[in-house]
Amino acid sequence: MPVYLEARIRAVPGKLRPLVELLSGELIPLMQGQGWKLQGLFVGKTGPINTIINLWELEDMEHFRRAYGGFVGHPDFPSIRARLDSHVQEEVLTFLDRRD
Repeated sequence: MPVYLEARIRAVPGKLRPLVELLSGELIPLMQGQGWKLQGLFVGKTGPINTIINLWELEDMEHFRRAYGGFVGHPDFPSIRARLDSHVQEEVLTFLDRRD
């Protein structure tokens, strides 16, 4: 049964646009290469400022663990990680089960 991952990211002031570009152009394709399915990338209109929410569908919790190993082992990851560190103020990951 699939599991969903909400990544709620708060950008450093002034870094929202570059962070969205980094996510869209580099990190999201890397994650999709590990089999994650992006359900949507959202930028908040109300609520906490500079907030980005990514919603992902994964096979199960083990898929998260396997994919994370694939991310950190990718040759581009150190560069992406350094830029994330300079753009991200806070990140909260929440795993969800779908109920409908």
